[in-house]
Amino acid sequence: MLNTKKYFNFQNMRLLTIVFTFILLANLAFGIPYDWDFEWVGEPGYEWDGVEPDYFESDRHFVYKIRVSGDLEPQWVTLNLDWNGDGNFSRDEQVPMKMEKRDDRGFVYSAEVIFNRSFFKNPMEYYFSAQIGYMVKTSPLMFGPFFGNKVSFAFIGDTLWDIAGPVFPLEIVVNSSRNTFYFVNTGDVPITFGLSIDENMDTPWKPAERYVELGENKYILSAIFTKSDVKQVKKEWFNSMDYEDVISEVPRFAEGEVFGFNGVSAGKSLSPNDTVALWFSLLVPPSSDGSESDNVYSLRVKIFAVSE
Repeated sequence: MLNTKKYFNFQNMRLLTIVFTFILLANLAFGIPYDWDFEWVGEPGYEWDGVEPDYFESDRHFVYKIRVSGDLEPQWVTLNLDWNGDGNFSRDEQVPMKMEKRDDRGFVYSAEVIFNRSFFKNPMEYYFSAQIGYMVKTSPLMFGPFFGNKVSFAFIGDTLWDIAGPVFPLEIVVNSSRNTFYFVNTGDVPITFGLSIDENMDTPWKPAERYVELGENKYILSAIFTKSDVKQVKKEWFNSMDYEDVISEVPRFAEGEVFGFNGVSAGKSLSPNDTVALWFSLLVPPSSDGSESDNVYSLRVKIFAVSE
């Protein structure tokens, strides 16, 4: 880790990756079957999400892209948009996608969409779906494009939390004051932060959302936002109600107990020029694939913000 502080400026939801490194001591060995899945295309603008441009400004054309990994071409790939903002996705809100190319990782699909005007102040919700053989899969829920004012925030410090030494099954690890992450609202409107786990990670570990879902290679990662003058948090502060602080592959926004404590999340409605602190709690899997024992891996968290 670096000893000097760094200042990074970001916009929208494909902004920042925080990396956790860890060593897990394990002694169970199980096979991991081959499978296909969705991946971000990785082209400029498509590294961490599936739409460009990221913001609606006037009558604009937006291009959505996704890669289906593997050697088998899908029967179909669909873009699912919440056009009317009711939180539901119906058949008439589906957009068929066309194969743009095949590369060494799979098949890249795209769809062009025209939004004539801004319907809501909230970002558009979307996800992808595809079928190969008899298997139908859907990607995690995402947001974009964003409507309204552009947001801007600065990240102060390092983007790495290096957990020193090995971690053990069911151990709970909380970042210390030496590894606190601070964010400053550098825009001119209040913003609310959201979090999600990067679903495109090269690790056998997968996120669980509740304790009963823990199992081989399943961990729980939680977070809370506090005021910047809080010097240390306690393990008991996380999920004090009912797993409300758990981060999953589906983006969630800070509000009340969600990513907060005692009914308040400092990540909600952060005023311009104000600073917020972000803390993490990692609950290690009870067991893991024995072939991964003593190896070092990373977990990545995506941090994004929307304007009020």
